Amino acid sequence: MIIIALFQDNYILAILSLTSLLFSVIIGFWVLTRICYGNYDVVKERINIMPLVFNTDLSRREILIVTPFIILVMLFGIKPNLIANILETSL
Repeated sequence: MIIIALFQDNYILAILSLTSLLFSVIIGFWVLTRICYGNYDVVKERINIMPLVFNTDLSRREILIVTPFIILVMLFGIKPNLIANILETSL
C-alpha cells in the first residue's frame, strides 16, 4: 500500500523502490538456497522445476491445512482493504 501511494506522489522513487525490493527478494532466495542446499550445481539436481506441483514432502492433509492460509495471504495482498476496513472500524 505504501508503494501504491508512492506511485501517486513520486513515480521515479516508486520505480526505484520496486527495483530494490525485487533485488532484495532475489538475493534473499539465493542466500536461502545457498544455506539450505549448498553449491548451485547440487541445487539444480535436487530441486524440481515445479516444487508445488511435484512436492512429495507434504501429505494431502498438510496441503489441505496450508491451502486456505495461502489463499488468504494472496487475497489480502491483492485486496488489502478487506482487512484494513475491519481494522479501521475497530479503532
